[in-house]
Amino acid sequence: MKTSNKIYNVHLWFGDFKIENGTLVGSTIVKKNVDSILKRINGSDTFNLDKNCRNLFRNIAISSGFVTSDSEYVEILREVTLELARERVVEAESKKDQQIIQSVETIDDIDESINLLSERLTEWQGLKFKHLKGEELERAIISSKEMRCDALAVDFAIMITRLRETRQHIADHISSEMSSFAPNLTNVAGALLGARLMSKSGGLNNLAKMPSSTVQVIGASKALFRHLRYGTKPPKHGIIYQHPLVNRSEASQRGKIARMLASKISIAARLDNYSSNLYPELLEDLERKIEKVKKPPSKVVEENADKTS
Repeated sequence: MKTSNKIYNVHLWFGDFKIENGTLVGSTIVKKNVDSILKRINGSDTFNLDKNCRNLFRNIAISSGFVTSDSEYVEILREVTLELARERVVEAESKKDQQIIQSVETIDDIDESINLLSERLTEWQGLKFKHLKGEELERAIISSKEMRCDALAVDFAIMITRLRETRQHIADHISSEMSSFAPNLTNVAGALLGARLMSKSGGLNNLAKMPSSTVQVIGASKALFRHLRYGTKPPKHGIIYQHPLVNRSEASQRGKIARMLASKISIAARLDNYSSNLYPELLEDLERKIEKVKKPPSKVVEENADKTS
């Protein structure tokens, strides 16, 4: 009497195997490196990383030649699970990263709308409310008894006011999210500027990989192109000009201050990308260096003389 062969095709995280009557008769094994194994695992959600069939998996790994010992199997599995966990954390963080980017881009869209609508309102009602613009004009139109009969103008002003309120709500949300997601970048650059730098670079991870010279000119692509193509002066700063340490400085000092700020932003982004701890000394050190730049040369000479005497 013939007995039917029992053949099983087994798909494991380190390869595909054919087992006949309890004996391994064929196998296709992945390369013994973390990248190859992770690529296989990420391509399917059906692999069990040795949770329930521990001994069977190890025996197959050894008998197929994937590993030579039990300890080698455990070591490779440990490396794979650690890297897999790291990838999952990065993936989860990238979702928050993208939410912040979408929020700051929404603010930029709202700002553009507010500016456009505010200009239209000024042209429309400017003759009745001379010398008033922006929020002052909107408040005057909404509260003016004379304008109550012009319902369209009042509704228009209320709409712009609500846009401003929405913008503030989103800005508060970004500030809260950035404080937990990128505390050092927030401390050095500010929540909104930090979020804009992330947006322009494609995320915190990309920003952390950039040299400070690139960070310094993020947002100045047109000026940089003109410099490379036509030999014009290179840009001293991009959107980091929005930082008060830069835009409130004298024009002759802005380039040097922008360079210092970009350096600290690069360090802050790297710290946030690989850690969750806040290092307040980053901003303190930056402010000390900028204070020296802003001091008159004579005062710096006097201080150096005092130190050497």
